[in-house]
Amino acid sequence: MNKYIRIVCLLLTPIVFFTVLIIFIPPVWRWCEKGFIQEYTEKTSRLFPILIKSHADDKNYRIISFSEIAPDTPIVTEVDEEDLTKINNDLRSTILGHISRRYFEIIDKGSDYIDVSLEKPTTHDSMLKGWYRIQDKKIIPQKVLMYGPGFAFVAMSPTLLIAAICSALYIWAVIKLTKKRKA
Repeated sequence: MNKYIRIVCLLLTPIVFFTVLIIFIPPVWRWCEKGFIQEYTEKTSRLFPILIKSHADDKNYRIISFSEIAPDTPIVTEVDEEDLTKINNDLRSTILGHISRRYFEIIDKGSDYIDVSLEKPTTHDSMLKGWYRIQDKKIIPQKVLMYGPGFAFVAMSPTLLIAAICSALYIWAVIKLTKKRKA
């Protein structure tokens, strides 16, 4: 009888592995992303995302890079909570599929500044996100997060290791418990 219990339990090992894998992907992904956040430099300015309002004819919000700013660029330097829905809807409309993600967020608001984060909408095969301060009608870049499709290998490696360790512990526990029953 113990032999059959052990076989059934061992056949459940893939379920344990994939359950642990699914549970740990989001937190490990966020943890790995933190390692890719860097301070803003002149080198990152060509990709650093900035929110602008399109010209007077359509009044939509869109993203350009910090290096593309010209003297007449309509940079968004005043943001209210009421604007967030319109901004995020406009940004969401630039990619296929309906995603309820918030690409533009107010992080902190002081008496003379607003700290915001802005993520460039993608199909999630890459990430480009910037954090900047709006103060005195100027943009002050702070941090940037960028990675491409290869980032999945970075994030999946520790996740697979965690799932393998949990599966090995499960197998060890099954063998140990079924041996105790035998004795």
